[in-house]
Amino acid sequence: MHSEDLAKTFNEMHLKGLYKEILLILDSCEGFSMFEQITAPNILLVTSAENHESAMSSTTDGDLNTFERDNFSGAFEDYLSGAYSTNRGFKISDFAAAFPVEMILSHMSMKSTGRPLDQVTLREYIPHSKLEDVLLGKGIDLN
Repeated sequence: MHSEDLAKTFNEMHLKGLYKEILLILDSCEGFSMFEQITAPNILLVTSAENHESAMSSTTDGDLNTFERDNFSGAFEDYLSGAYSTNRGFKISDFAAAFPVEMILSHMSMKSTGRPLDQVTLREYIPHSKLEDVLLGKGIDLN
Protein backbone atom coordinates (compact mmCIF):
# COMPACT_ATOMS: atom_id res chain seq x y z
CA MET A 1 0.00 0.00 0.00
CA HIS A 2 1.21 3.49 -0.81
CA SER A 3 0.30 6.90 0.58
CA GLU A 4 -1.95 7.69 -2.36
CA ASP A 5 -3.86 4.41 -1.82
CA LEU A 6 -4.50 5.26 1.82
CA ALA A 7 -5.52 8.80 0.90
CA LYS A 8 -7.96 7.53 -1.76
CA THR A 9 -9.44 5.07 0.72
CA PHE A 10 -10.06 7.77 3.33
CA ASN A 11 -11.51 10.12 0.67
CA GLU A 12 -13.91 7.40 -0.49
CA MET A 13 -14.90 6.59 3.09
CA HIS A 14 -15.58 10.28 3.71
CA LEU A 15 -17.70 10.64 0.56
CA LYS A 16 -19.77 7.61 1.62
CA GLY A 17 -20.19 8.90 5.17
CA LEU A 18 -18.52 5.85 6.70
CA TYR A 19 -16.90 7.61 9.65
CA LYS A 20 -17.15 10.59 11.95
CA GLU A 21 -13.49 10.64 12.96
CA ILE A 22 -10.64 8.14 12.64
CA LEU A 23 -7.52 7.58 14.72
CA LEU A 24 -4.83 5.60 12.90
CA ILE A 25 -1.69 4.59 14.79
CA LEU A 26 0.97 3.18 12.47
CA ASP A 27 4.20 1.57 13.67
CA SER A 28 6.21 1.19 10.49
CA CYS A 29 9.46 2.24 8.91
CA GLU A 30 9.02 5.59 7.17
CA GLY A 31 5.50 5.67 8.64
CA PHE A 32 4.88 9.38 8.18
CA SER A 33 5.30 9.00 4.42
CA MET A 34 1.96 7.15 4.46
CA PHE A 35 0.22 10.29 5.73
CA GLU A 36 1.55 12.90 3.31
CA GLN A 37 -1.34 12.77 0.85
CA ILE A 38 -4.18 12.33 3.34
CA THR A 39 -6.57 15.29 3.19
CA ALA A 40 -9.93 13.70 4.03
CA PRO A 41 -11.45 15.48 7.02
CA ASN A 42 -11.34 14.32 10.62
CA ILE A 43 -8.42 11.89 10.41
CA LEU A 44 -5.96 11.76 13.31
CA LEU A 45 -2.67 10.13 12.37
CA VAL A 46 0.16 8.93 14.62
CA THR A 47 3.29 7.08 13.53
CA SER A 48 6.48 5.92 15.17
CA ALA A 49 8.84 6.93 12.38
CA GLU A 50 9.36 9.99 10.23
CA ASN A 51 10.05 9.92 6.49
CA HIS A 52 13.31 8.12 5.70
CA GLU A 53 13.52 6.71 9.25
CA SER A 54 13.33 3.10 10.40
CA ALA A 55 10.94 1.97 13.14
CA MET A 56 13.42 0.09 15.29
CA SER A 57 13.01 -3.27 16.97
CA SER A 58 15.04 -4.68 19.84
CA THR A 59 13.58 -8.19 20.08
CA THR A 60 13.88 -11.08 17.66
CA ASP A 61 12.37 -14.51 17.25
CA GLY A 62 15.26 -16.95 16.83
CA ASP A 63 13.04 -19.69 15.38
CA LEU A 64 11.63 -17.45 12.68
CA ASN A 65 14.79 -15.35 12.37
CA THR A 66 12.78 -12.13 12.31
CA PHE A 67 11.99 -9.14 14.50
CA GLU A 68 9.03 -9.65 16.84
CA ARG A 69 7.71 -6.12 17.17
CA ASP A 70 8.98 -2.59 16.87
CA ASN A 71 10.00 -0.69 20.00
CA PHE A 72 7.00 1.63 19.87
CA SER A 73 4.53 -1.27 19.74
CA GLY A 74 6.11 -2.78 22.84
CA ALA A 75 6.26 0.52 24.70
CA PHE A 76 2.66 1.37 23.76
CA GLU A 77 1.44 -2.05 24.92
CA ASP A 78 3.33 -1.57 28.21
CA TYR A 79 1.74 1.87 28.60
CA LEU A 80 -1.75 0.52 27.94
CA SER A 81 -1.17 -2.32 30.41
CA GLY A 82 0.10 0.00 33.14
CA ALA A 83 0.00 3.79 33.36
CA TYR A 84 -2.97 4.17 31.00
CA SER A 85 -5.42 3.12 33.73
CA THR A 86 -4.56 6.21 35.78
CA ASN A 87 -3.83 8.75 33.01
CA ARG A 88 -7.27 9.84 31.91
CA GLY A 89 -5.99 12.99 30.23
CA PHE A 90 -3.50 11.47 27.76
CA LYS A 91 -3.92 13.48 24.56
CA ILE A 92 -2.91 12.44 21.06
CA SER A 93 -0.41 15.31 21.11
CA ASP A 94 1.29 13.62 24.11
CA PHE A 95 2.65 10.71 22.07
CA ALA A 96 6.00 12.35 21.29
CA ALA A 97 6.71 13.15 24.95
CA ALA A 98 5.46 9.78 26.21
CA PHE A 99 7.50 7.80 23.67
CA PRO A 100 10.73 9.78 23.14
CA VAL A 101 13.40 8.83 20.65
CA GLU A 102 15.57 7.52 23.51
CA MET A 103 12.88 4.92 24.23
CA ILE A 104 11.76 3.84 20.77
CA LEU A 105 14.84 4.82 18.71
CA SER A 106 12.74 6.73 16.18
CA HIS A 107 10.65 9.92 16.16
CA MET A 108 6.91 9.99 16.78
CA SER A 109 5.08 12.07 14.18
CA MET A 110 1.47 13.18 14.10
CA LYS A 111 -0.97 14.83 11.73
CA SER A 112 -4.59 15.90 11.98
CA THR A 113 -7.04 16.86 9.27
CA GLY A 114 -9.62 17.73 11.92
CA ARG A 115 -9.49 18.61 15.59
CA PRO A 116 -6.22 19.86 17.07
CA LEU A 117 -4.32 16.89 18.52
CA ASP A 118 -4.11 18.56 21.93
CA GLN A 119 -7.92 18.47 22.13
CA VAL A 120 -8.32 14.71 21.57
CA THR A 121 -7.82 12.17 24.36
CA LEU A 122 -6.79 8.60 23.71
CA ARG A 123 -9.71 7.44 25.87
CA GLU A 124 -12.09 8.64 23.16
CA TYR A 125 -10.75 5.80 21.03
CA ILE A 126 -9.61 3.25 23.59
CA PRO A 127 -12.01 3.45 26.52
CA HIS A 128 -10.68 1.78 29.65
CA SER A 129 -13.68 -0.59 29.65
CA LYS A 130 -12.51 -2.01 26.29
CA LEU A 131 -8.78 -2.08 27.03
CA GLU A 132 -8.57 -5.85 27.46
CA ASP A 133 -10.17 -6.37 24.05
CA VAL A 134 -7.61 -4.03 22.48
CA LEU A 135 -4.65 -5.73 24.19
CA LEU A 136 -5.90 -9.18 23.17
CA GLY A 137 -6.35 -8.08 19.56
CA LYS A 138 -10.15 -8.37 19.58
CA GLY A 139 -10.62 -4.77 18.49
CA ILE A 140 -13.46 -2.57 19.63
CA ASP A 141 -16.64 -1.26 18.10
CA LEU A 142 -18.02 1.82 19.79
CA ASN A 143 -21.15 1.93 17.61
